[in-house]
Amino acid sequence: MITDGFEQWLKLNKNLNTPITEWGKASSELYRHLSEENIEILNETLSRVAEQMKRLSNVRSPEDLLNLQKECISEDVHAMIKHWQKISHLQQEGVEECIKSVSGTLHESTKGVVERSREKDKERV
Repeated sequence: MITDGFEQWLKLNKNLNTPITEWGKASSELYRHLSEENIEILNETLSRVAEQMKRLSNVRSPEDLLNLQKECISEDVHAMIKHWQKISHLQQEGVEECIKSVSGTLHESTKGVVERSREKDKERV
């Protein structure tokens, strides 16, 4: 009786290798996309800051400085919101892809083991 449970557990664990591998592949792809996006965000940010610094060098009065600061803050906040939305969307898509790739494989891998376990449970009763 104990060995039956151990054998079922062993078979189930062997069948879990494929879903775990699929999860690893999907999550690696997600992190690759996120890394690429972060590098793109960094490039955009550096370009924006360089352009803002050029504009800062042309300031001639305190009023111009205050207006420029307001414009720069507004630009930065809008860019930050845009990037957060993009990253959030990528994360959501990636997690959905991970779940989709694993759920089908996991269901197929464990289906036989679970059915045999239920049959043995019925025989015992």
